[in-house]
Amino acid sequence: MKEDRLSVLKRSKKDRIISREIIEKNLDNLVPYLSFFRYYPDIFIDMISAPDCNFGFFFYQRMFLRIVMRFKYVYVTFNRAFAKSFLSVMALYLRCIFYPGIKLFICAGGN
Repeated sequence: MKEDRLSVLKRSKKDRIISREIIEKNLDNLVPYLSFFRYYPDIFIDMISAPDCNFGFFFYQRMFLRIVMRFKYVYVTFNRAFAKSFLSVMALYLRCIFYPGIKLFICAGGN
């Protein structure tokens, strides 16, 4: 898997450009991947991470991200250092990627 990522990174900049035409031409091939990544966003993050990246999810963070992406309303209460804010914002970014044109917001209590 890492060799595949490295070979993509070693390509020239011209070869890596994704145009609207390329996406429209390959849309039938992309739809199953988009559906899969909407359901498993943590795997999408794993795939787009650089080979030498130290970022990784704990199991419970993967589950939280999947739940947030699969359901319309989610209410959670976790302890400190769970990465609630980070994962919530990441889920918003991922929704913006997978659902173009969507309008989102976060509500949070404060002291």
